[in-house]
Amino acid sequence: MAQPTVAMPLSSSAAGADEGRFLPGTLLAERYRIIGRLGKGGMGEVYRATDIRLGLTVALKFLPESTAGDPAALARFHNEVRIARQVTHPNVCRVYDLGEYQGQPFISMEYVDGEDLASLLRRIGRLPVDKATEIARRLCAGLAAAHAQGVLHRDLKPANIMIDGRGQVVITDFGLAGLENQIGGAEVRNGTPAYMAPEQLSGKEVSARSDIYSLGLVLYEIFSGKRAWEANSLPELLRLREESAPASLSTMVREIDPAVERIILRCLEPDPARRPASALAVSAALPGGDLLAAALAAGETPSPEMVAAGNAGEGVRPVVAVACLAATVAVVAALVFFNSRQELAGVVKLDLPPDALAFQAHNYIRQFGYAAPPEDTTRGLTYYDDYVGYLYRHPGFRTEFASSRPSPILFWYRESPRPLNAATFPDPGVVTTADPPMAISGMTLAMLDMAGRLVAFRAVPLEIDESAPLANPPDPSPLFAAAGLDLAAFSPAPPQWTPLALADERRAWTGAYPAKPPTPLRVEAAWWRGRPVYFDLVGPWTKPDRMPQPDSDDLWDRIWLAIKTALLIAGAVLAWYNIRTGRGDRRGALRLGAFVFTASLAKLLLQSHHTATAWESTLFFEIVGASLWQGARLWLAYLALEPWVRRRWPRTMVTWARLLAGDVRDPLLGRDLLIGILVGLGYGLVFVVAIAFMHRQGAPPATNIGLDGLLGLLPLGGSLLNRVTDSLSGALILLLLFFLLRVLLRREWLAAVVFTLAFALGRGFASGYPAILSPTYAVVYGLLVFILLRFGLVAVVACLFVANTMTTAVFTANFGAWYGTSSLVVCLCVIGIAVWAFRTSLAGRSVMEGVLGD
Repeated sequence: MAQPTVAMPLSSSAAGADEGRFLPGTLLAERYRIIGRLGKGGMGEVYRATDIRLGLTVALKFLPESTAGDPAALARFHNEVRIARQVTHPNVCRVYDLGEYQGQPFISMEYVDGEDLASLLRRIGRLPVDKATEIARRLCAGLAAAHAQGVLHRDLKPANIMIDGRGQVVITDFGLAGLENQIGGAEVRNGTPAYMAPEQLSGKEVSARSDIYSLGLVLYEIFSGKRAWEANSLPELLRLREESAPASLSTMVREIDPAVERIILRCLEPDPARRPASALAVSAALPGGDLLAAALAAGETPSPEMVAAGNAGEGVRPVVAVACLAATVAVVAALVFFNSRQELAGVVKLDLPPDALAFQAHNYIRQFGYAAPPEDTTRGLTYYDDYVGYLYRHPGFRTEFASSRPSPILFWYRESPRPLNAATFPDPGVVTTADPPMAISGMTLAMLDMAGRLVAFRAVPLEIDESAPLANPPDPSPLFAAAGLDLAAFSPAPPQWTPLALADERRAWTGAYPAKPPTPLRVEAAWWRGRPVYFDLVGPWTKPDRMPQPDSDDLWDRIWLAIKTALLIAGAVLAWYNIRTGRGDRRGALRLGAFVFTASLAKLLLQSHHTATAWESTLFFEIVGASLWQGARLWLAYLALEPWVRRRWPRTMVTWARLLAGDVRDPLLGRDLLIGILVGLGYGLVFVVAIAFMHRQGAPPATNIGLDGLLGLLPLGGSLLNRVTDSLSGALILLLLFFLLRVLLRREWLAAVVFTLAFALGRGFASGYPAILSPTYAVVYGLLVFILLRFGLVAVVACLFVANTMTTAVFTANFGAWYGTSSLVVCLCVIGIAVWAFRTSLAGRSVMEGVLGD
């Protein structure tokens, strides 16, 4: 254990009878005239002196004569100057310079005319609550200033805190201070054991939260006049800390505010992660502590740390938290029930799982004459959009989604003699029916409905084929049998649809689907040397996808490109300005960008098709590049936007700032997440009602539901990560738009009304069901504005994530079905986050005690 430091009060009242090594009147370094010794301890001697050049009274600190030549002591002495000069604050003792006299180094520093806190508490006992609160707040301000420069005091105790004649608080003695990222090894345990945090005592680590623990011990003494644990030895102190909590302050000091005791106990949490994130957070939790209001009243831009310390509180009452969690579980169950009956994926009969469909498709390919073992295969699900639109336009078919042919959802399966390497930006590595192109001999593509019947087939014939043409026409029976059609029920017809692959035989038939009512159907097929290279079921809904089409969206694409380019340039200029003026939250932007980059990287790695080839390294760099772009966009947008919001509207960023600072156990963060989740689920319920009315008017089931979750847990994980990044982007865009309206209209309520109406009317009238969706969007955007104003950005992110997840995932109430796993995982994900937020919002309080107490 390192030797503890000894207090050295910088006050005239502390001078002893021994005059020390320098007599009064001695002139040092032709500049400092000694007045008298102030104190002596294991770390050195302190003298009061006059700086005759500047006419100031200063304090001079010398090393003990016995250690003046010790290299380690000298290094620590120099480090004290180097570290202390980085901190400039009224509540921190200023260090002026380093000097030397007759081979003895000394530090010149601010002289504080008063007494140390330890002496004051011994003399008068505890301080009055009002005075104690004032001293506590100033002490927090000084410690926060040190932490803002990355400086850890490591020896915060009453003997190192001075109270001058005006009642000003000054933190002294940075002899053991160090930069947080440079302290390790045996240095971790330097300090005074009675005021060390548990992790510092054990030598594990030392951080800003270690100083917060010491701060809690000091505050306990200020308000009570006693130490939190009284012990005669270090082992006894360790035992007391492990076996008992400090005596309740409220039993010793009747008039103390409960908030004071709560924040002190949080400072004394054994787990550093459960302590307040900063000294500013401690100050804000004290009665009357509103740092944001003070900064805004002074016309200042609050720092990110000050924003994180704003709106201190203890989460929500346990009874409210329990109600929110219960409502969350109930609404999740309700959404599963209703969505499983409204979604197209829930209405369609999903007879076979993807593995069975892939096996069926593989067998078809073998039957059609492609027997060579493939080197690579992949599969996917897609909506048959043309067919769904056809059913929607024909009233007689609107009730046929469940049993119609073909299925509104199709399964596709690809085989290739070479690895299937796709690199489409912004989702590199995601193989589709068209990427990579069907350009290698032996590539095949089969599309099946969910009952395993063939809907389409493509194959690439050999580039060099010396086989002779067949003497007889090829037999179409295997194709018809795979499609579940009776060849005898179809009549030959001239071919009309041209395949991309070379074919020496093309044929077509017309007939009808064997369904009620019968649907006209054309069957097109083509062969090369007797093997099919093309097969398609052409219904009234089928649209050509290779015919030139007028590009009606070209103008809008150019306008949108110009807008995005302008926003990118404006964001870069604003970000540069904010960094140049020192207003940008570079640490927060870096953490946000890094998180988005990591989430995007994980998403693409999960969703991409990987092959054991050299292409994999290229794909990895493509994925990294796409992820870097996603992270860089959010990083730039945050640097450009956040300082302006923090300047004008900081209360929306409080828990967001705490989250970026790593305070993931903050009760207010738990509260905002819990509220955001519940509002997001309410968002989903509102759309359930709207969709029910739309279905009554003939609207088809939605095809915006993601099908990736039906392919396995890895694609589902990628889909959930994609919703996380989309929710972050969407929340920041919403914040930007609303903030701009707030600045332009200068009235918060007016900005809220304009914002809500603009989105409600715009999206409602663009949907085709304005009478239903305009009021729906008005409710939804009204809820978003409400939680943004009341709870802040974190609640909006949580709301959007839950709303997007619960309205775009495939659900079934039958969790035992092959596709029930994705429903269960999504539900458990949402409920799991809600449970974590619930526990965090309680701030360590007992649920039963809180409920009974309420």
